[in-house]
Amino acid sequence: MALSHTLALLDQQATAILADGFQVRCFDTAYVPLINDPDITHAQLDEGRKYAKRLQTCVLHLTLHDVDTLEDRLGPERYPQVHGAVMQVLTAGARQFGGHLRAIGDDGLSVLFDRSDCFQKATDTAILLHSLCRCLLVRHLPGLPLLAGIGIDHGPVLASRCQPRPASGDGGGEGLHSLIWLGSPVRRAARLAAAAQRTHSQSRSGVREGSHHVTTGNTQWKWRDRSYEEFLDDLESTNSCYLKHRNSHFQRFERTLINTTSEDSSPILLTQAVLDGLSETAPDNPGVRDGWWKPQPASVQIDGYDGTIHGGDMVYAAARQLPALTPEVAAS
Repeated sequence: MALSHTLALLDQQATAILADGFQVRCFDTAYVPLINDPDITHAQLDEGRKYAKRLQTCVLHLTLHDVDTLEDRLGPERYPQVHGAVMQVLTAGARQFGGHLRAIGDDGLSVLFDRSDCFQKATDTAILLHSLCRCLLVRHLPGLPLLAGIGIDHGPVLASRCQPRPASGDGGGEGLHSLIWLGSPVRRAARLAAAAQRTHSQSRSGVREGSHHVTTGNTQWKWRDRSYEEFLDDLESTNSCYLKHRNSHFQRFERTLINTTSEDSSPILLTQAVLDGLSETAPDNPGVRDGWWKPQPASVQIDGYDGTIHGGDMVYAAARQLPALTPEVAAS
């Protein structure tokens, strides 16, 4: 097909989907939809409609940090083998407490849960996945940079399809029947996972102030970092274009960052909505009862979220008690 015809066809499709009369209908559900759910349709351009499903639930995302480093160290032959073993373990763990695996990538996976008990299932799954990384996988892969961050958020998630209905003779189209998952909980869970088990730095904008001192024939510069408020408080009122500083030795200033601090985030991060939901639906959960989830430092922030981020670093006792590997297995 000529490019001009392709562009004309795509323009027609965009016009049809964005038309005022195009109907998008969302059905509420309490369960994670299956890939072949008949109530979730492609955009029916000739009929002017599209159906989707909406689920209020928890979304868990796990990100494997430093995958590039891992691949470089292992090489093209060993890396697929190691990655396959890691994902085999993590995907099984994701399903242990009723999670529905809905995306697997080179550097992580996404898990959704049915609405009932989603808070407890999601946090239990997060602890299990962290336990698998910390205790099981590290036994088989010692010395490798295998760090995983896990994030959980709660809210409305929309299951949809983004492609139009397959054309006749298309053979179904590659990936045309896959579901896509829309909504801020999906994005926030992924951002939390990327921020988990990382070092975060926080600074303030300020002024680097220089004073020029001449004593006993020696010239010395003295520098100090100050906040904007401190710097401005030392400037005297003047009607000229020159700064008049209270310190007679003041010579120059420049913008800088001050009060830089670095703090580590927990391996598992969750939003306030998840902790509130867990407290309400499972008040006897050990994470709530014993205060496992702690507010994270102010430097731990993600785009699109202004609430409190909580974190934990819990490992199941059973994972710590795994028997030692035999010499043959350890050497393989």
